[in-house]
Amino acid sequence: MRNSKVAYIFATLKLRIYILIMKQDLFQAIADPTRRAILTLIAIQALTPNAMAEKFDMSRQAVSKHIKVLHQCELIKPEQSGREIYYHFNPKKMMNDLLFDFALDKSTKTVLITREFDADLSLVWDAFTTPEILDQWVAPKPWASRTKYMDFKVGGRRFYAMVSPEGQERWAIQEYTSITPKTHFKMYNAFADKDENPELPGSDWDYTFSEQNGRTTVRISIYNESLARLEKMIEMGFKEGFTMSMTNLENLLASLSKK
Repeated sequence: MRNSKVAYIFATLKLRIYILIMKQDLFQAIADPTRRAILTLIAIQALTPNAMAEKFDMSRQAVSKHIKVLHQCELIKPEQSGREIYYHFNPKKMMNDLLFDFALDKSTKTVLITREFDADLSLVWDAFTTPEILDQWVAPKPWASRTKYMDFKVGGRRFYAMVSPEGQERWAIQEYTSITPKTHFKMYNAFADKDENPELPGSDWDYTFSEQNGRTTVRISIYNESLARLEKMIEMGFKEGFTMSMTNLENLLASLSKK
């Protein structure tokens, strides 16, 4: 059991490093006044790096550094036109991140998450309750999710692993305690070994789904049995990882909605 916990700590640290390398923080990116000005300009008209440099009286190299940050955050998108690359503003990315609310209530040992998706309720519900879809988005990249079995009913279980790029598996069990189709479900989540022996204590997850004007809002409440477990979960990168998972889901829903 000790070796399993040590392995998990190292695996999670690796995940946090991957996240920091792969993705700049949105609000850090737009905190810079020059980057805000670039976004304002290209929201009106797509520009090349040279055109940006002329408008800001700065070198192409300096502009490229700002472009790199904005591109990593997916706030701008490049488009090739002949020999030139034009950068366009990506308002959907800004809206998606602003529609993600993550709050921590230590007094009740609870994490509260709200996320809105531009997709029908039935599709979002399936994304959370169908293993074939769930495995496509729930793991923060570059990790992958692999469900061994899932029985989505009251008293049923999902047994799955988060798999690192090196093939390391971190298993967990989810037991469904309440289900109201298309509206609400609850589950108890606990880490486990490969033989399905849970590592207690775990956490209680409460999901609520609602739809308005073709957009679906998902509210998630995660209660931990101890404050220490909650703080450890946050310390080990839960917010960063879950944010990436929500971005994965947004992209997947966009793809599925076109079919």
